[in-house]
Amino acid sequence: MNAREERFAAATERAQPSPPHDEVGSSSPALSDGGALESSSFDYWLLSRLRSSLGDPPVEFAMASGVRVGPGDATPLARVTFASRAALASTLADPWLRFGDAYSDGLVAIDGDLVRLLESVYHSSSSAGGRASLLRRAAEA
Repeated sequence: MNAREERFAAATERAQPSPPHDEVGSSSPALSDGGALESSSFDYWLLSRLRSSLGDPPVEFAMASGVRVGPGDATPLARVTFASRAALASTLADPWLRFGDAYSDGLVAIDGDLVRLLESVYHSSSSAGGRASLLRRAAEA
């Protein structure tokens, strides 16, 4: 395991939420199942927002927890897996700046060819009308 993979594994372990407990300290299946469902739905929504903001490239975006958003029936060129929701949210806020930071910090794992992934995202976002950050687009609205 190289240093980047070790950082990704460590970040994934830190990002795993502990299940909610009731007042006597035992695990509450109803709460933890509902919390997991809401968490998965929110992660799916964040991944979908990132994918659409990048022009729907033929890339699969995933969370380490297993939630995935991809190009439908097409075979993805690569898979980008975020170790934590914080890494995903940061990347969503300004993908052109923060993706590289998250990748170099070991918070993003890439399965596939990095160069083809970056070219694909660049071309998809150009066709979708630009590469402004989420914050800049919100400020202009």
